[in-house]
Amino acid sequence: MSVWNNKTLYLCSPFFNVVITVNDALLTWCRDNLNVGTVAYLPNFVGDEIPLPPNNRDVKTLVYLANLKAPKNHLNLLKAVRIVANQIPDLSLLLIGKNYGDAYFAELKSYLTEHSLQDKVVFLGSRTDISTQLQKASIGIIASDSEGLPMALLEYGMARLAVVTTDVGQCREVVATHGVVVPPNDPKALAEGILTYMVDDEEKRIEDARAFNQHIRNNYSFKAIWPRLRELYST
Repeated sequence: MSVWNNKTLYLCSPFFNVVITVNDALLTWCRDNLNVGTVAYLPNFVGDEIPLPPNNRDVKTLVYLANLKAPKNHLNLLKAVRIVANQIPDLSLLLIGKNYGDAYFAELKSYLTEHSLQDKVVFLGSRTDISTQLQKASIGIIASDSEGLPMALLEYGMARLAVVTTDVGQCREVVATHGVVVPPNDPKALAEGILTYMVDDEEKRIEDARAFNQHIRNNYSFKAIWPRLRELYST
């Protein structure tokens, strides 16, 4: 982010009483670039109304909730899927997010065709029934090269998914000890993380998913964040 690209925000900032940011990177940027006395950080949060999924979900299904654009590095995940499919031939991957029909999407389709993975990956596009779609999977993925504090992780937690994420932004902080964190742009490490839950230790997948769900409810739900937001407004 640059001040030049956010001129209106910069010029209006002296009239703000407080700026509330939803991740650490924005907190630092606002403190460094805006002319405002108080900058506060409240993490992204997710609603409490998402129901827990049934126990009969498909344990061989992955899901990635992210619009199809370069920083989300879907190709990193497709390469990992190719590795995992050698051990789990009936693996499937659901991709939820806006498809821009551009060169990025064309590259993903080309990779699937080149490596005969078309039957393992479903492009669902933008959805209004995200919680329903998440219940079809057992593991939620973040494959990005960069993030802030991704809402996708919070939604995975509320849907009681195990998570495998790249170590970007605040993903490690959000996951804590309740998921697998791997280096970014490393398909082999991402594949190994997935196999940890799918092959090596299914009980760990179930326990981590349960613990991550409770962690998100305790720290990143509306119920958890609302008292802090109310306190900010009261001052």
